[in-house]
Amino acid sequence: MSHHKVVAIDVSSEMEDILRAALDSGEYSSVSDVFKAALSDWHSRRSGHELIDREIGELWDAGIAGGPAGDGEQAFSRTRAELVARLATSRS
Repeated sequence: MSHHKVVAIDVSSEMEDILRAALDSGEYSSVSDVFKAALSDWHSRRSGHELIDREIGELWDAGIAGGPAGDGEQAFSRTRAELVARLATSRS
């Protein structure tokens, strides 16, 4: 069984209007439900950001381990040429 605790918070008038609108629309039946949903969404986004940060770090490390950078313009030119060739092949 989960333990519940009552918490008092201060919100701006704008946030109160948002809460009231959510309740008035019938989307939520209580202020607690609004905050539970908001906290759940926040937690999910935060977890996703941590994952993205970790992935960026891993990609960064892989890039550093790959050696010195090449010429960006040459790389874009090669990539562009490959894409044009693939498009031409897929259209024929």
